[in-house]
This record gives sequence, structure tokens and C-alpha cells, in this order.
Amino acid sequence: MVQSNGEQGSPDAAFFKDIMALNLPGTFCAHDGYSSKRQKICRSILVSGQTCNTHSFLESDSERCEVPGADFGCSGLPCTDMSRAGKRQLRHGPTNGVYMTHGKYVESKQVPIFVLECTPDLDMTMVEDTHPSYDLFQMFLSTSDSGHAVAKRDRTYVICSHQEHTSCTYDPEWMLSLISRRMKSKVQTVPSDYFLATIFEVQQEAQQLAIRRKIPFQPCCNNMEYLLTQREENALRSYEKAYFDEYRRSAKSDPDLIFFLGDDGSTWRTWSAKSGAIPTFRRNCKSGLFWIPSLGRFLTSREKLAALSWPVDHHISQAMNCQPVGSQDILRAADIAGNAMHFASVGLAQLLALSCFRPMT
Repeated sequence: MVQSNGEQGSPDAAFFKDIMALNLPGTFCAHDGYSSKRQKICRSILVSGQTCNTHSFLESDSERCEVPGADFGCSGLPCTDMSRAGKRQLRHGPTNGVYMTHGKYVESKQVPIFVLECTPDLDMTMVEDTHPSYDLFQMFLSTSDSGHAVAKRDRTYVICSHQEHTSCTYDPEWMLSLISRRMKSKVQTVPSDYFLATIFEVQQEAQQLAIRRKIPFQPCCNNMEYLLTQREENALRSYEKAYFDEYRRSAKSDPDLIFFLGDDGSTWRTWSAKSGAIPTFRRNCKSGLFWIPSLGRFLTSREKLAALSWPVDHHISQAMNCQPVGSQDILRAADIAGNAMHFASVGLAQLLALSCFRPMT
């Protein structure tokens, strides 16, 4: 949770680690059901100060930062209980406390307008229950709405407008349709647009992978197949055979083809051959390799972030009028790729919120 009274990176900015720390210890019990837990959290006091990563260096540090209000908010709330890849416990899942505490925060601070992000299966009834003072405008955004046709991270974005402080002046769904049509008519990316790693970057990640797998690193070798495990090599051969059987040409001849080697390639295939899209970056994308047959290597962490429209390259950041995001830490970049919002999509959602709504006064 990040709140700031100043600009990002300023000494005034506070970085809070856990939104659940806005509740006093013992506010609720682990075995509480949904209704009981919601009443206990939403009716309890909001903790006014917390330790933060900016100003407190130890958990025991006595320095506490005041939790401020905000004029605008954007939050990615947990999707583990919403996603079809999980148990689909929805409001009854263990992450419901985050939604309740978020609701308590924005209700207490009367944040005029904010955006929520989650998977398309978001339990809207829970959002309504935990944010009663807000009108909710749910939209479904695809990465193609912002021109990134090959990065599959479709999400729902909910614009939450405070009933007493904010009013809607334009239909955000209508505005989204106008922007989406315009972008799709102008630009739609292909996978190879994101293959921007330098030889140095590729070799750097190859060396780290070689160390982890206890394989001798070959700095002069541009074909990275020597780094594959036996299971991954078998999966690659299965993918190549399946591609040839279906398209009657070599997989290496397709410059936009990507295989996810976390799957076996025979009984289950996750590839770009049919959809033309980069396989979804799942939680295991830190360890699973996304193989590019035409280049004989895997997709680097920076390229994954680029596919999520993060400004990790000078040309991208220049076009977005911002500073490049550091991506040299390979493991950190992989973590972000597995959990981050699509940069352009969340930017579009914020644009819609700020352009379609206005203060009442």
C-alpha cells in the first residue's frame, strides 16, 4: 500500500507494507464467516499511523507515519479467490479481509474517486458490500484496447465514485469504446515487437540460469538449448513436431512463435501459434521458460515487462514521456511480470476515471 503527500520518490512519500495493518490486532478471528468479519472490520477504528519502508528501518522502529487520505486512488486487489485457476471462494475466501479493509480506508478518508483492478471474475457483491458510499462502474479491458494485441492480461477495472463528492459526466464505457476502436485501427502489436533484449542481457540471464541449474555456461553459444532440462527439451521437441504437423513448416521459420516450456507440449500446449499472442504470464513464469524457436533462446525478464507495456526501454519510456523502469534485477523483474497490472491498461482505466467524472463542488 503506497500513500503520498508529495510526488513519487519525494521524502514525503510513505510506503506501507500491509493494508491489513490498518486494523488493530484482534479485530477479527481467523474462523469468522464473511458477514461477521465484514461487520467487525468495517465498524472498527482505522489505525491512524504505521511504520513504513521509507522512514522506518526496523519493525520495532518507533517512527510511525500518518496514513493520509487521497484525492485519487488505484488499487489492485487480490485475485486468488476470484480466479478460475483457484478455488473460486470469492467473498468467502481468506483474502476477503483486504477488500473489507480497503473499503474501511476509502470510506473513512472519503476518497472522491478511485479505480479497482482484478480478474474478470471479481465478486462485485463483495465490492458493493464493502464500499457502500460509492457508485460502481465496472469495465472489462483487454490489452488490445491500448494497442498491445499479443499480451493476454484481460482484467476488470471498477471506477468507484463517491456519491457525495463525485459525479459522472460521461459514460466511461462509451469513452472506452471510442478509444479502443481508435487504437485497434492504428496499431496492434505482434510478439516479435517485444524481442528487444541485447546479446549482453541474454547472456546475463543465461549465465544465471546455468548457475542455478549447475550447467557449465557457454558464453560463445547463441543457441540456449544446452540450458534446457531433459523435460524441457522433450517439451520443445513435442512443440516443434506439433507445429510442423499442423503448419507443414519448421517452427524456427515463424518469427512470432513462442512456446511455454512449463507445459509438456503434447497433452497440453501453451503457445502463440493459434492465437498469435504471447502465452499468459502465470505465477510459474519465474521458473518456466518462454521459448522463441526462431532465436533459439528464451524470453528475458525485461521482454516480459515490455510485453506488459512497462517502460523498460529508452524508446518506450520516451514515447510514454516518463523515466525507464529499472529491470536489471532478473528475479525482481520476473516477480513483477507474474503479478503486475498491464501498464497501458491501468493507465487507460485511470484516464477514463479522471476524464469521465468531476468533483461535485
